[in-house]
Amino acid sequence: MIGLIRGRDLDGWAARLDSPPEFPRLVRRLIYATGKSLFAVNFPADEAIRRAGFDGKVAAAEEVPFIPNGFSVWELGTGGDPKDKANDDYKKRTYPTDDCIEPRKECIDVDRSQTTFVFVTLRNWPGKDEWARQKQKEKVWRDVRALDAEDLGQWLESAPGVTAWLGPVIGQIPEDARSLESECEA
Repeated sequence: MIGLIRGRDLDGWAARLDSPPEFPRLVRRLIYATGKSLFAVNFPADEAIRRAGFDGKVAAAEEVPFIPNGFSVWELGTGGDPKDKANDDYKKRTYPTDDCIEPRKECIDVDRSQTTFVFVTLRNWPGKDEWARQKQKEKVWRDVRALDAEDLGQWLESAPGVTAWLGPVIGQIPEDARSLESECEA
């Protein structure tokens, strides 16, 4: 049986150096595993996390838990203060500055009124719902959502294949797990 990966496990993984380049891959795998009527999914991982632009983009014709319908842009964070990171990303994506013409600056390239802004953190963030409600009141984006480690833990429960992949990545291996190599040697 696949062991559960809980929010506390993800929160602990967030502090490790391998979490930022793998985090987009985790979200991408969860979206592919649970999404329906997906038209586009783009979450660059590994060295590509250094690229300018949104951390992820999704186009889905059908809403499912954790994935909004329509077009959505995603920002990911692993830092210790998710509210600060969410505020920074939201501000950068919502209120572009005059220096966006510089080649290395990130600018808005979507119709925000038709797009959902999703912030995801590997940390536990009890204030995420209130943060999202406050941003929704601005009525700049079609919708604003925030997911934290607890949400990701629940999402993983609906995607056992992703959970099986992630376990060894974060060092969370079920006690009764055996490698294929050990089975072949027997």
